[in-house]
Amino acid sequence: MFTPKMKLSFGVALCAILLPMAFGQSSLSTSPEAAFVSPDRYTNAFFGFSLPLPQESNLHVAQVKSPRGEHYLFALGRDEGNTTLVISATQMHSGDAQQLMRAAPLVSLHGRDFGRGISDQKTPEGRVWKAMYLTVLDGYLLEINIQSLDSNMAKKLEDCVEQVRFFDPANARAVAGPNGRLYSPTVPQGQQVVIRFVSGTNGKPIRDKGVNIRFGSGKLFWRDTDSKGQIILDIDSTQPRELGVGPDYVFDCRSTQDSNILLARTLKYPLDEIVSKGIVGENLCGTVTASPAPGTLVLFVRPRTSKEKREL
Repeated sequence: MFTPKMKLSFGVALCAILLPMAFGQSSLSTSPEAAFVSPDRYTNAFFGFSLPLPQESNLHVAQVKSPRGEHYLFALGRDEGNTTLVISATQMHSGDAQQLMRAAPLVSLHGRDFGRGISDQKTPEGRVWKAMYLTVLDGYLLEINIQSLDSNMAKKLEDCVEQVRFFDPANARAVAGPNGRLYSPTVPQGQQVVIRFVSGTNGKPIRDKGVNIRFGSGKLFWRDTDSKGQIILDIDSTQPRELGVGPDYVFDCRSTQDSNILLARTLKYPLDEIVSKGIVGENLCGTVTASPAPGTLVLFVRPRTSKEKREL
């Protein structure tokens, strides 16, 4: 879950928001927000355009709230590098939209003119890389904004935007492909939290296998971390709203004794607090600390010693 640390003019709040409701193509195309999303593509069914999505494990689809007079169509976010991509549309007179588009240098993307502005700016958080794309579609000004402290991530998002394709909106479902699911940017249909394992001695990410996880009083289940020491969990309708975690192949720094599964059963964290504020677990292995971030549970661990491994 991502909440930008810098102040963004188009504030976004992270969560997965796919809307798997079954309604027909006729109702789909009546709203600028009508769209499909798959793991690798966003497809707008009102305007008739589609663009690929970067395959980054820590990028999340975001919920966006539109101010009056604008339509926020889609957003991606990532806490690392304070990265956002937001697509919006504003209905206006065609001449005014053309004037705004042509205020920036023009580029042609697969047969359609876009005004494109790319810049970087020094801020207290670091250098921010920005890109803006503007085009005119059926009485609307379509705008795509990218912002990131990570220049490489900003470039990946720019590359995705510049692969945009336009088509007859009636073909949106076919263009979206079999993995495309109906999507609404304003209805939060699901939520995710990230469990992040960090070395209690040096602060580096730690990978683990078979992590013991327990929602409320439910059964234990197991998940492996990714290459960055993270596990992403869907928590849509979890009840009770509690999370227990016990690392397996590493030593749990919340205790002075090797206790893996025990803490997953006994030490529970409130999911709503993880979502809204973030939680950082205790570190009894060293002096490394971390700041809480919304949507993230940080737990400190360390590799087991040879003696600890023998005693398992």
